[in-house]
Amino acid sequence: MNVKTAIIYTRVSTDEQANKCYSLADQHDRLVSWCRSKGIRIMGHFRDDYSAKTFERPGFKNLRSFCKKNKKEINFLLFLKWDRFSRNTGEAYSVIKEFHNQGIEVNAIDQWMDFENPDNKLMLAIYLAAPEVENDKISIRTKAGMRRAKKEGRWVGTPPLGYSASRDEEDKPIAKPNKKAPIVKRLFEEIAKNERPMEEIRIGMNRKGLNCGRAQIHNLLRNPFYIGRIHIGAWKDEKETVVNGIHEPIISVALFYEVQDVLASRSRPITRNNIHNQELPLRGFLKCSKCGSNITGSRSRSQNGNYFYYYHCQNGCKERFRADIAHKKLSDLLDSIEFDDRISNIYKSILKEVYDRNVFQSKSRKIKVSEQINTTNVKLEALAEKWIENEIEKEVYQRLERKYLNRLVELREEQKNSTTQNSDFENYLNYGLYLLKDISSYYDSSTQSAKHKMLGSIFDKKLEFSKNRYRTAELNEVISWITSNNKHSKALKKRQATKKDDLSNKAPPARFELATYWLTANRSNQLS
Repeated sequence: MNVKTAIIYTRVSTDEQANKCYSLADQHDRLVSWCRSKGIRIMGHFRDDYSAKTFERPGFKNLRSFCKKNKKEINFLLFLKWDRFSRNTGEAYSVIKEFHNQGIEVNAIDQWMDFENPDNKLMLAIYLAAPEVENDKISIRTKAGMRRAKKEGRWVGTPPLGYSASRDEEDKPIAKPNKKAPIVKRLFEEIAKNERPMEEIRIGMNRKGLNCGRAQIHNLLRNPFYIGRIHIGAWKDEKETVVNGIHEPIISVALFYEVQDVLASRSRPITRNNIHNQELPLRGFLKCSKCGSNITGSRSRSQNGNYFYYYHCQNGCKERFRADIAHKKLSDLLDSIEFDDRISNIYKSILKEVYDRNVFQSKSRKIKVSEQINTTNVKLEALAEKWIENEIEKEVYQRLERKYLNRLVELREEQKNSTTQNSDFENYLNYGLYLLKDISSYYDSSTQSAKHKMLGSIFDKKLEFSKNRYRTAELNEVISWITSNNKHSKALKKRQATKKDDLSNKAPPARFELATYWLTANRSNQLS
């Protein structure tokens, strides 16, 4: 009589072993004992500590491969119960058929099936379906428990970067900021500035210890968890929602929405053209002397590998000239703007009057801004109450919340600026007048941004450069007023001679305060 042979299979998941006292050793011992009692020789033992939701388990893959190679020598594939074999009814039937075609009978020693008896097919369906039903119930309970915890403001699962899983006084899960929290905050701050590419910022933060992948950063930046809120996805008849968490936020709400605006606009302020702008600062301030179109710029590489920069018409004209010559001639043009010391006192008097008036207006505006901040906060609180009471839809809540928060950002920024009046105004003014005496040197040593502000304030129209000279160079009213050899300076002299002239009734010319800005506000750039 031929001896029957079998492969035995044992499986347990971590939670089953802990909660149901299953063990691989116990299953193995019972299978070996059963086979001995039936005179079945065991050809191999395969084990898994994976879930039975699928057959993609290391041990079962090895078992499959072994049986395929030795199918003529194996009679049975045995396990303790059907839930050790599978918790997926559809896949289970398919795998049973696969082994049946190899001449191997699949069976459970505690729930034995006589496949010759048609009635047992119904029992097999029950045995296979029961574990899957139990899995579904567990899954539902788990999801419900997780949603319940989230609704209470608790984070379940692995916390986002910058947080660690912990326990509170009631031994319930809670996320707490860890040593990466300041790096996450810095990441948001740098993104909000919108001054550098996101990838460059991410790499820099990773060097500080963030460890955030390229694909991960977008999810991180959009996660409301960092402002103390938890997103709960839609489930069954429940809509998705966002609730206030009990964890400590890492960043402010205002900063979070600033970053969302940056992400939405997909701005890329640092480009190859921006780099070229360092060598071509006059782009945007020149027009073609032939057709009047804007002048742009580019670089050309010589045979020895050096780069030279040129300005040229963007409309296809043959207008083209070297950038270094245009820059030298601009310095000469700025040098030609002479400052008249005789009108400095009246100029300072007008500016002082403007300054005093602005201080008064600023104080009045400060009071109004404070009132508007209080009103907006009241609206936010009322909006939150309506959201909690389900009186408004999610889309309406998010739209109005963002509107109010953006308004608060604007108001608080205005409030901050209004509290920083310059007590050293006269020193700044004197410094600005001093710079006017040497505009070209100040221009040459300024940053790219300062150069643009200066050119926009000095010249009313775009410059035309042809035959190595600037054909038009119309100064704006302010610069004309404070420089010599023009009708404005003569008018000022006449006004100065008239003692009864009331300066308080004279409004400064257009763009007066704009020109004053670059005279004074960029002092730090010059000193650095």
